[in-house]
Amino acid sequence: MREQILSQNSVPPLQHKFKKFQTLEGNRRHKARFGLSVASAGNINLDGLSASNRRGVEDLVVGAPYDGEDGRGAVYIYLGGSDGVVSDIAQVIHAADVNGGMRTFGWSLSAGMDLDRNEYPDLLVGAYESANAVFLRSAPVVHLDTKVKKDIRH
Repeated sequence: MREQILSQNSVPPLQHKFKKFQTLEGNRRHKARFGLSVASAGNINLDGLSASNRRGVEDLVVGAPYDGEDGRGAVYIYLGGSDGVVSDIAQVIHAADVNGGMRTFGWSLSAGMDLDRNEYPDLLVGAYESANAVFLRSAPVVHLDTKVKKDIRH
């Protein structure tokens, strides 16, 4: 299943016309229902923040309630970029990662709010067949690139 993304111009002067069409795909599992729920995740990785852009670059969450090896559901996280949504999947969270018996994980989504007040937007994921809602907290992650340089002085 595919998710179609239409983006509007956000640079002044605003023209309020869709300027870009994008297609996102999940893992292509038959009947996964990828895209049944979609939500703006806010700015999960806090990129693009500036004095003139306090929100930064918005990210996207897509639910697939029958996805995964066991068909119990998954949520896909896509990061935003300067040209729209980056089509590479940033993270997949499966029902089994959260709760061993949960079904239809990803049926509904609510995102972009900082519920635990750590300055990162959080995610609520519904699983109607299990009568559950899961609160997933975003937290900072540090990626370091290191380089070792040998300097021999005589």
